[in-house]
Amino acid sequence: MKQSKTPSHKRGPVTRWGRRVLVAVFWIGLWQVVCLVTGHEYYLASPWSVVQSLWRLGGQASFWESCAQTLGRIALGVFLGAVAGCLLGAVTARFSLAETVLHPLLSLIKATPVASLILLFLIWFRAPLVPVVTTLLMVLPVVWENVKTGLHEIPENFLEMARAYRLRGWKKLRCLTIPAVRPYFRAACQSAVGLGFKAGVAAEVLSNLRGSMGGGIYEAKIYLETADLFAWTAAVVLLSLFVEQIVARLLRWGEKPPDRREPHE
Repeated sequence: MKQSKTPSHKRGPVTRWGRRVLVAVFWIGLWQVVCLVTGHEYYLASPWSVVQSLWRLGGQASFWESCAQTLGRIALGVFLGAVAGCLLGAVTARFSLAETVLHPLLSLIKATPVASLILLFLIWFRAPLVPVVTTLLMVLPVVWENVKTGLHEIPENFLEMARAYRLRGWKKLRCLTIPAVRPYFRAACQSAVGLGFKAGVAAEVLSNLRGSMGGGIYEAKIYLETADLFAWTAAVVLLSLFVEQIVARLLRWGEKPPDRREPHE
C-alpha cells in the first residue's frame, strides 16, 4: 500500500510560519549571545534595546513623517526609473543602433559606485532631489535589461501570428507584448524596490537630509546611539519588505493563478 507524501507546495501555512519563526528565533538568539560576549551596547545593541528604541521612535510623529518623506522620494525614483527603463528597453530591443549607442551608458551606471554618484549629485542637485535621482539610476538598468530581454524572448511564431491576424498598435501591445514582458517586468520591479531603498536611504545619509529615515540614521551615528541606529535600520528594512509585497501583489493583479492540481492516475 502506497504512502502518499504531501508535496512541498501543499504544506500548510502553519508549518511554513512555524519554520520562519524558528529561524527568526535562532538568529535573534545568536544576536543576543554575541551581545553578551561583547558586553558593550556601544558596539552592538541587544535585540531588546533595539525593540525599545523602535517602540519609542514609533510613538513620535516625526518618525512617521520621516518614513513618509523617504517613501515618497523612493517611490518617485522607482516610478521614474521604471518608466525610463521600459522606454529604453523598448527602443533598444527595436533598434540595434540604439542598443549599440546606449549599452555603454548601461555598463557605466552599473559599474559606478553608488557613493560616487551620490557625492556627484550633491554638487549638481539640491539635497531633497539627490535620493530621487540616485534611486532612478539604480532602478533604470534593472528594468531596462529585463524589458529588453522580455521583448527579445517573444517566440517568432507568436510574432508571425500577430502579423497574420494584422495585430497592430494597442491590440498587439495588449495581446502579445504586455503578456510576454510582464514576468520580466515584475521580477525587475521587485528587485528595483530593494535597490531603491538601499540607494535612496544611502543618499539621504550622505546628504544628511533632515526629516528623513536616512537623516535619522545619520543623527544616531553622530550621537553614538547604537540602539537607535539599529532601530532606524530595522524600520527601513521592514518598510522595504512591506512595499515590495505591495508591488508584487499589484503586478500580479488580474493574473490567473497557476493550476496546481495533480494529474489523475
